[in-house]
Amino acid sequence: MLADIHNKLSTTGSNLSDRLEDLLTGNFFGTIRYLPFEAALGHILKKARFEQDDEHVQWSNLIEKERGFDAVFEFWPKHHEGEIDLRLRLGGTFAGIEVKYLSGLSSEDDGDAVDLQIDYKESRNQLARYARMLAEISEGKTAYLIFLAPFVTMKNVQEAIRSRSIIEPGVHLGFLSWEDVLETLNELSPGDLDLGRKQIVQDMQELLRRKGFERFTGFTQNLLAQEVSDEHYQFSPESLNSTVSWSWNTQTLKEEEHYVFNA
Repeated sequence: MLADIHNKLSTTGSNLSDRLEDLLTGNFFGTIRYLPFEAALGHILKKARFEQDDEHVQWSNLIEKERGFDAVFEFWPKHHEGEIDLRLRLGGTFAGIEVKYLSGLSSEDDGDAVDLQIDYKESRNQLARYARMLAEISEGKTAYLIFLAPFVTMKNVQEAIRSRSIIEPGVHLGFLSWEDVLETLNELSPGDLDLGRKQIVQDMQELLRRKGFERFTGFTQNLLAQEVSDEHYQFSPESLNSTVSWSWNTQTLKEEEHYVFNA
């Protein structure tokens, strides 16, 4: 709904495939904001990973202070450095969240610039631009930038940025995977939520499972209980319970005649 409200979708729906990240952002964060911060989003955001332990401690302390519905959600706020997917205001601190689903960063320094270690003032990297945006609106105060993506995408971006100095000082860059988000939702205690809020959590869990963010956690007990022998297996047509016949109608094509294809 939020993606539609913010004009991320065309009225005809013709750009739906290009806007899957916006849909995911709007569906997930637009829903979770109806829960008290400490009931769901606080647990999720604390899973963000930072390079330095003290960064994570500061971030966790900030999250712990937030309660109820005081957090301010700004979806796709416009700025000359670009539109980050979500900007949160937690007390007097800004936290930006850039969301990815099927794609990577939308802008990056070229190969030569990466080799030359271009700095945070000039980098065209999408996260570098959003870090400058957060530094500007924070007016010198500490700010946080969270990159949220499928685990493989998140890991690749984290490795690519680790050795570069493209993030504005004063902005702490954290990484979070959708797989961690789903696992955190699964760990929430349903007993702490009333029926309506429990239904909200279940809907978000189902949404992320349908997006393919469920991790492999091992084989089922039934599968583990099956006996495995070192004998070979034999396949023969006689073992099939049914047969399938395939036929293709053929038609001779004649040169210079027109043809109509019917599906």
